[in-house]
Amino acid sequence: MTTLTIEQQLFLEQQNISLSRVFNADGMSKSQYQQAMSELEMVVAYGVTPCAKAEHTLRTRGGHCAQCNTAALAFVKRFDERGEVYVAHSAEAGLTKIGVAKAHQERMRTLNSHGYGGATDWRVCFCSESNSAGRVEFMAHQTLNEYRITRPYFRTGKMINCQELFACHVAIAVDAVKRQLEGKGL
Repeated sequence: MTTLTIEQQLFLEQQNISLSRVFNADGMSKSQYQQAMSELEMVVAYGVTPCAKAEHTLRTRGGHCAQCNTAALAFVKRFDERGEVYVAHSAEAGLTKIGVAKAHQERMRTLNSHGYGGATDWRVCFCSESNSAGRVEFMAHQTLNEYRITRPYFRTGKMINCQELFACHVAIAVDAVKRQLEGKGL
């Protein structure tokens, strides 16, 4: 049976991942451990095939190397964290945005000051707290895929494509978020 190495334990501690959120995937296929981890809301698996880059054996629910790609790890952790799921609208750009924040008012200030999606008039139309804010956001995005639109904006001298924008009426986006909140009990 596979056990966590001291190096892995230190990594998990540095990433603030409780051992209660770590899954032993010894002897399981990728699809098996991914499904089990999702159902159990686990963050990291061990006892998996080594990554090609550095032969690490800690993987996220998505199957990515947690040690090589801590950004993927941060995304998975955020999926099941408490936060505010908000729907914002820009009349200027005619766009709607679904996002997650710790404090939505501060997020609106940031969006507007950076000209997110080419707009500076973002305002919150709906906001609700959730224990699985990232999951609600992700599922709402999936239901609105037909309305998804990308728009560039410049931040710190680099052009960034916005991925959380929708060319739909704000009521459609609010309904998508509410359905996820109500349907999942999140």
